Amino acid sequence: MDVAIYSRVSTASQSDEDAYRELVELADRCGWNIVESYREKVSGRKSAKDRPLLKQLLIDAKRRRFQKVIVYTTDRLGRDFRDLINNLSELKDVGCGVFDYKRGLDTATDMGSLLFKFLGIFAELENDLRNERVKRGIANAKARGVKFGRPSNLTEDKIQKVTELRAKGWGYVRIGKELGLGTNTVKSLLK
Repeated sequence: MDVAIYSRVSTASQSDEDAYRELVELADRCGWNIVESYREKVSGRKSAKDRPLLKQLLIDAKRRRFQKVIVYTTDRLGRDFRDLINNLSELKDVGCGVFDYKRGLDTATDMGSLLFKFLGIFAELENDLRNERVKRGIANAKARGVKFGRPSNLTEDKIQKVTELRAKGWGYVRIGKELGLGTNTVKSLLK
C-alpha cells in the first residue's frame, strides 16, 4: 500500500525527528511504501489553506498518489473539530484513509472513523481550555499593572513636534521618518 507521512510541529524550536522516525518504522513493519513525507513547522491553529504542506498533501491525495496518511497523533491534522473533520472528510472522499500511530486508530474501520471524530472534539476542547487559561492569565497580569505591546516612544515633545511640523506643511510620512514614528501614529495624533 502506498502511504504518505504527515508530521507537524508548531514552532521552529520544536523537532519532529522522533515522531517521524517512528512513523517510518511503522511503515516498514507494515510493508507500506512511503510515497511522500510532508514535514511542516506551522501552528495547528491554522486551517489547511494556511498550511502549505497539508494543503499539498490534500491535493496529492486527490491525485491518488497514496491510499493512506500516517500521522503521529490526530491533532497534527487539525486542532479544532471543524478543521479536523473537513480534512478527514476530504481524504475519505478521495478514498484515502488516516492512521493515528499513537492511538492505533485507522479510519478504514468504522470504529476508527468514529473515534477519530471524538478525538477531534477533545482536541478542540483542549484548545478552548488553553485559550481560556491564556486569556485569564493576561487579564490577571493586566490587573497587576503589566503592560502589553510595544513600549511607546511618544513623549509630549514628540506629540507637540508632530503638530508643529504638520503646520509647516510636512506630510505624514516625512513627519514619521523625522520623529521615528509610524505614519498611522502621526495621523492619529493629528486627529
